[in-house]
Amino acid sequence: MSCEEDLVTQATMVATRGGPGRVFTYFNLVKALPWYASVRALIADPSYSGFFLRFHPPAGALPFMPPCDPVTGDCSLFYHDQEQTPAVPGSPPPFSPDGACVGYCDCGPGVPCGEYLWDHRNAS
Repeated sequence: MSCEEDLVTQATMVATRGGPGRVFTYFNLVKALPWYASVRALIADPSYSGFFLRFHPPAGALPFMPPCDPVTGDCSLFYHDQEQTPAVPGSPPPFSPDGACVGYCDCGPGVPCGEYLWDHRNAS
């Protein structure tokens, strides 16, 4: 769960090798991935709750993806998909492995690991 820190280290290593050009890192504009520390902090902070899409199943229906992590018991009202994530490795080839955590994935207290979605309708 140190992807953000690893990206900075790798970008610094590439930049110090010299040569023309610039080095940058890219964060997805749609997916809010909690294995990046800065994103994980926003998901866990209630003052940023408007930044993320929520589960909105029709009345009486269950959400397509479960809101709770069966291993950790952590739940979130924010929509998150656990397919092809470190928490649920082993998608069919050629996509496997997806990078499995040892034991379980720790995305922080109360933050089930998964691919959350930014809510670009948020006026803030």
